[in-house]
Amino acid sequence: MERFGKVGHYYYEVTRGKDDRPVNPDRLRQSIGVEQSFVEDLPSLEAMGIELEKLAHTIKLRLDQHQQVGQTLTLKIKYSDYQQITRSLTVSKGL
Repeated sequence: MERFGKVGHYYYEVTRGKDDRPVNPDRLRQSIGVEQSFVEDLPSLEAMGIELEKLAHTIKLRLDQHQQVGQTLTLKIKYSDYQQITRSLTVSKGL
């Protein structure tokens, strides 16, 4: 626990299911995401673009539903060998 400093005790308790903090169901959502796994690799950049547009549309609908705007967009690509790359873009005004 000492390795983690001040939060070490907290991590110790939480990993054992002990957390006395009150539940706040009305808190502001920190992130909105969407993921899609494919049974087979996508065959082309064009196919990837089409799927990416679908995901972007889903994110837009979710942001609108929660009356929020995005500030950071993160794209994660995971390959069939489980290697993954992640890229993020943060802007000062909403996306």
